[in-house]
Amino acid sequence: MAVESLESLRPERAASGLRVSAYDRTSSLLIALLLMVGMTTFGIVVIFFSSRLERTPPAIPVTPVSPFNDSAANNPQANNLLPGVENAPEILEKNLESLLDQLSIAATSDEVLMAEDMTTENDQNAGASKGDPRGTGVSGNGMGMGREPRREIRFEPESFDQYAKWFDEVGLEVAVLGADNVVYYASKVSTPNPVVRTGDPSEDSRLYFNSAGGPLYPLDRRLAEKAGILKHGQLILEFCSPALQNKLLALEKEAAGDRPTGDIALTVFKVVKRGSGYDFEVAEQRLYF
Repeated sequence: MAVESLESLRPERAASGLRVSAYDRTSSLLIALLLMVGMTTFGIVVIFFSSRLERTPPAIPVTPVSPFNDSAANNPQANNLLPGVENAPEILEKNLESLLDQLSIAATSDEVLMAEDMTTENDQNAGASKGDPRGTGVSGNGMGMGREPRREIRFEPESFDQYAKWFDEVGLEVAVLGADNVVYYASKVSTPNPVVRTGDPSEDSRLYFNSAGGPLYPLDRRLAEKAGILKHGQLILEFCSPALQNKLLALEKEAAGDRPTGDIALTVFKVVKRGSGYDFEVAEQRLYF
């Protein structure tokens, strides 16, 4: 029996050629789509994990250094100057510290706290602090033996004229430390012609306040400008008379009770109206211990 060819068995296909069915086309399309989705997913996975790779830089050798030596650690005065202690005196800015250098030398004198009812403990107090913006200014009388508390005066005058009258009444002198290392003082600032004088900063050991950064600083500038001494410098100070100084220190000691002055971190003096005049009272006092 003769062998028939494949084409002869399927005469229709042989006549019309190779045919692709709808099933073949659909299968090919699905396979192509699956390949595309697979490649896209693989690329996204590669990008995702490559972005999460962290490069750890090489470690840099560090030699630990003690913040201060043992001798400084055993020095109470050095510890008092370390920043970061709550309620501790703030460190003076370099420019302000250089301007107050001569005043600091004079403040080491025992005459700063001279008063009949003051104890020898108060005679050793001398210090300086930068000021709290909440008050008129801060006390300062140089850096001496022991820890000196910060002192502030809070006052809310109704006008500039009232402030000037209060200034004269309580015994304050506005002063400007000039660039020529001379202190220019002005008293009777409520009068049309304030009294102006000059002095050597190394010879003035009185208690003073610095209103820089406080709400009364603009008023102090106006006082100095009115007296004609603002042109000599920008550092404006308020110097207490001996009577006012002794009064404030006595109020501070009374509020502290039996605690030594070195335990006082802050004393806030508030100006109060009494009759036709003004007086002081301790509005707040903070202790270190």
